Amino acid sequence: MKLPLILAAMFIFGQGTRPATVEVQGRILVEPAYPSPFPLELTLVFESVAGNSVSQIAVGEHFKSTSFSEVRGGMTGQSQLQKDGRFLVLLPRSLKEAALIVRLRPNVPTSSTNNAGYFLKSIQAGGVNLLEKNFVVGVPSTSEILLTLEKCTDRTLAQCR
Repeated sequence: MKLPLILAAMFIFGQGTRPATVEVQGRILVEPAYPSPFPLELTLVFESVAGNSVSQIAVGEHFKSTSFSEVRGGMTGQSQLQKDGRFLVLLPRSLKEAALIVRLRPNVPTSSTNNAGYFLKSIQAGGVNLLEKNFVVGVPSTSEILLTLEKCTDRTLAQCR
């Protein structure tokens, strides 16, 4: 069977094919309790050991779906945050080890009942502290990424600045 010329050209130049990827499950825990709706959007940036940004994923409840696309050998996308704090990340299989950078930002207007922020308390995967060590990507499955956030209070004010 012959492919139409345009379709054949897409496959020859690498378009229309999905790169080899690894699905990584993630979960957010919030101390003292998980708020609903979740007031933040998180951006997860996976940076290779060479210092290149390989994947950038936005995670939030306000996304209607989870979708990813290939960008310059890496992945970009958005992941819908489930009501229980779970989300999905798609990484290129070629990525073996990466530093994980997490950015937090509000995604809903603050109100008098929800005027306190949150800070990132810890990031773990398979018992490894990802604030100190790189995330190791495993094939076919990888440990769940567990992000623990804590609500800013008078006691935790120094971490919230």
